[in-house]
Amino acid sequence: MALVGIALGACAGTAGPPEYLVVEEYAGDPAALMFRGYSCLRVGDGSGAGGNGGTAGGGAGGPGAPSFSISEASVGDAADVVVRGQSGTLAERKYDSVFVHSGKVDDFTVTLAPAYVLRLRIWGSSMCSVPDLADAASTQSD
Repeated sequence: MALVGIALGACAGTAGPPEYLVVEEYAGDPAALMFRGYSCLRVGDGSGAGGNGGTAGGGAGGPGAPSFSISEASVGDAADVVVRGQSGTLAERKYDSVFVHSGKVDDFTVTLAPAYVLRLRIWGSSMCSVPDLADAASTQSD
């Protein structure tokens, strides 16, 4: 499956520009990670809406990959991102408005199997836009 997660958006009940959390996903052999897709989540609408990256059968990473899911949810004025595997929750992060406006990128890796990892790059944006894959590729070995 090339795209994990879903693009989400809803009308916010507050004034000001919309805030989005952009999530890039890479997965595979740690020495040769492959871009798998991205998703956006509108932060602060409090809708509790979320996405799940799991697929029937081979798992979100494709045939032969370990089973996992990525859930994203807008909760109050923040957003939660949760990675789950067969053994339960593997990683959980909360992102607030301060992070969304900071210009920082949260870049972390979750080991799903001895030779299979999931790498997520997460940042805030005022719009849901396609990630700059040239920039992402240059940071893959970070």
